[in-house]
Amino acid sequence: MHSQPERGRLSATISQMRKANKEMFRKLCLEPSRNDEDHIITVRTSHMWKVLVDGKPNGLKGFGELSPELAQAVDSYVNKVLELLKDLS
Repeated sequence: MHSQPERGRLSATISQMRKANKEMFRKLCLEPSRNDEDHIITVRTSHMWKVLVDGKPNGLKGFGELSPELAQAVDSYVNKVLELLKDLS
């Protein structure tokens, strides 16, 4: 877990990176004429996949030991959403 000052530093750095990237695109006239929906879907589903896989019981280390029943329930819910996510890709 990051300390509050470290979170602030990371957030500021990410913000600077975003601004620099936007400036580069603007200065080099690289603005897309349209959104690439396939790319957006791929990026978002990839992120969701990682979040869901990390949400499986063996990835939930910060919540302490899960009972076998709770672990099975979490696995069931995560697997349902992962199956839906597969349909998007």
